[in-house]
Amino acid sequence: MSRNGSMPAANIRSPPQTKHGTMTPMTTDKNEALDRLPILAGLPEPVRMELVAMSGLQRMGRGSVLFGEGEPCHYVYGLVSGTVALAMNESGAESIVDFIGAGELILTSPAILDLPYMTSGKTTTDVLVLLIPATAFREVVKANGELAASIAQTLALQWRRLLSQMRSLRSGDADTRLAQYLLSHVGVRAKIFCLPGSKRQLAAHLGMDPATLSRSFKRLGEFGVTTRGPNITVTSLSRLSAFVSDGNRALPARTTTR
Repeated sequence: MSRNGSMPAANIRSPPQTKHGTMTPMTTDKNEALDRLPILAGLPEPVRMELVAMSGLQRMGRGSVLFGEGEPCHYVYGLVSGTVALAMNESGAESIVDFIGAGELILTSPAILDLPYMTSGKTTTDVLVLLIPATAFREVVKANGELAASIAQTLALQWRRLLSQMRSLRSGDADTRLAQYLLSHVGVRAKIFCLPGSKRQLAAHLGMDPATLSRSFKRLGEFGVTTRGPNITVTSLSRLSAFVSDGNRALPARTTTR
């Protein structure tokens, strides 16, 4: 690690090559980065200083690979900004398990258990990540009860989210799955939000092909859903919620391919 606190790119997958170029190191205040990771921000100052001393910062372009499925876990990745898709290869087809947003630690389980990754981690936007060596992170977790409790809470929430996603994939058709996803990603008021990845990746996450996703978006237009590129507008949460609650009974007959 250099004096300025950045981590040489050669230490991270030596270094990864992406369609947007090689991951490059940067010098940014690691304390500020730590403050943007809620699970680590509130730790006692001595623990924070220890994490800052052992960590490095990297900025990576969209389409970069943080880690590959089956690879050993060398780092815990704190996602300071941007979005990462967790992907699995199933019979030659890519399935998106989840999207990880800014402020989260990406898959702490492999680091804590010292086991290989069960998914790959691919950036869907430009990202800034705080990298903490996995071996050192395990020791800090063992020695700090407050951090261990925070990690346990995070793992529990991630497990509940995964179960919720599995239940959604097993219940309802493509339109219902998309509507449920949209409702879970908007606030209490109707608003515009940006998809965490491409529409192709969203389709892979929801268990459908891109053409089916496109048709579902068009049909949900009857319930206040409009799209413009990656931006999704939900103008009527009540109508969309009613559609899900009514088990699609409110959906117009699908006699055309609008």
